[in-house]
Amino acid sequence: MWLDEAQEKAANIALNKLSGEFDLPQLKDLIEELDTGEIDLDVIGFGADELAELMEQTKPEEESTKEGSGEKCEACGRPL
Repeated sequence: MWLDEAQEKAANIALNKLSGEFDLPQLKDLIEELDTGEIDLDVIGFGADELAELMEQTKPEEESTKEGSGEKCEACGRPL
């Protein structure tokens, strides 16, 4: 069975969640790209709480620099 491009991206996110690492801002962008209603985002392996936390962690750069030094934790991406 062949996957279309959006399904392939969703499958890659799910596989990386099991055993990989993410660039959080790029992951956020990709999830926003996939969030068109064509794919059930439950298949990527993130619950609603995890998605909300991800979106909060990856605020635009100008917002995060107002909160602190602009540096981010390498492990979680949160502003320091």
